[in-house]
Amino acid sequence: MYRKTYIKVNLDNLKSNLNQIMKNSDYQYYFGVVKSNCYGHGNYVIKTMLENGVNYLAVSSLDEAMLIREDYKDVPILCLEPVHIEELEICFKNNITIIVSDIDYFNQLIKTKHSLKVHIKIDSGMNRLGFKDKSEIKLVFDKLINKKNIELEGIFTHFASNGILDTLYQNQVKKFLELTSLIDLNKIKIIHLDKSTTGFFHNKLSFCNGIRLGMIMYGYVFYPPKINSFRGKLRGLYQFLYKKKNNIVESHNINFSLKPLLSLHTEVISIKKVLPGESLGYYPGPVIDQEKIIAILPIGYADGFSKKNTGRMIQINKNKYKIIGTICMNMTFVEVDKKVKVGDTVTLFGDQIRLVELTNHVGTTVYEALATISPLLPRVYYENNEIVKTN
Repeated sequence: MYRKTYIKVNLDNLKSNLNQIMKNSDYQYYFGVVKSNCYGHGNYVIKTMLENGVNYLAVSSLDEAMLIREDYKDVPILCLEPVHIEELEICFKNNITIIVSDIDYFNQLIKTKHSLKVHIKIDSGMNRLGFKDKSEIKLVFDKLINKKNIELEGIFTHFASNGILDTLYQNQVKKFLELTSLIDLNKIKIIHLDKSTTGFFHNKLSFCNGIRLGMIMYGYVFYPPKINSFRGKLRGLYQFLYKKKNNIVESHNINFSLKPLLSLHTEVISIKKVLPGESLGYYPGPVIDQEKIIAILPIGYADGFSKKNTGRMIQINKNKYKIIGTICMNMTFVEVDKKVKVGDTVTLFGDQIRLVELTNHVGTTVYEALATISPLLPRVYYENNEIVKTN
């Protein structure tokens, strides 16, 4: 690692999160959702997941599955997107579980001679992937359940909402049960509907024995906090009445604490004194109205550090300083004081700077913020306060 701009990943926090998840749930199958480079954390975290209760992995594409299979030979991997028919042999040879989500794909799949594990995807309301016709679902079930070379291992759907302040979640559960009413779910080995938040914000669905863990593993959940101010209590009363009026199923926050794994760091590589009337960065950069001390950081939008970060605070030596000017491809300007020196470590988020502060400032989500961090940035993995891996 030559440029000291890197991601720090705390594996002890991942262990803690998974320990809490396992203690507070009762499933047979825990899918670790590791798509998009494990939500930006890097695939090395999979080792810790498998050591702490995760027993199935879920990825977005066959490319991701094959990359993970290089290091993790035995764990089953579910590919959440349809795999091209001509690539089924690759799935057979590498123990990759596939999905079937429409009748045209099924009609091609049923002709294969490869031995495969398959999960049926149900579209319960997201209108993305999945079956919406229960007669088609019955047809697929009936043919796959008796197919010698294809194991109908699972069935699942994906929720569009956490179901805290709307009826989407409960309506999708109802729709799933309606769409599968012509088949015997008891004959399917794994039924996994819930994702990180729905599985813990609501009571467990009695017919499910699997759950897909995403953000909750990485230390993030998003439940509206209780605020004790007058305005907060008024908002809480409004939400209560709204839920009652619309017959929204009861929900609850998790009763355990989570710890984010990931923090983003760099260093100060230069200190500049900028005088009134001088401009900052590329034309037409801002003109400085009074003398300022500027620190230059070796990170920019090519690293997934959006230009929209301008104006927010970062941390140097436990003190907060503001990003100013236009963020460049590989460099960023920060207004500092005389206490800051070349070589000082900078925390862009993590420690005192919560990731949600970044996402609120730039107008994005935690999902997008994590997934768009450049995979080229080194990931430094810590366990018991010691570096165990850098890649």
